[in-house]
Amino acid sequence: MSTQRGSTQGWRHLADIRFTHTRVRADGVQIDAVSETGVPIRFAIDAETLRTISGHPRNTAVSDLFEGRREQILGVATRAFNAGVRGDPIRLLSTMFPEA
Repeated sequence: MSTQRGSTQGWRHLADIRFTHTRVRADGVQIDAVSETGVPIRFAIDAETLRTISGHPRNTAVSDLFEGRREQILGVATRAFNAGVRGDPIRLLSTMFPEA
């Protein structure tokens, strides 16, 4: 379990997420996860966003784009969930990646 010191609200809990499955498709990647309470969570990142954050050309395979940024993508997914971003799936956008 993680906690973070908030500036005005004291300590707040950050959810632990366990990533369980990744499905790579031609149009992007879907990432399945489970929250610490057992709630299923789904994230999605499209191929264009992968190209934007990686800086690779269009002919690079989606699986290569994802694997090259896997840790960063999972970190952004975790931060987005902890920041309250919701959806089914939770879409990971290029604006969520600081250097994109």
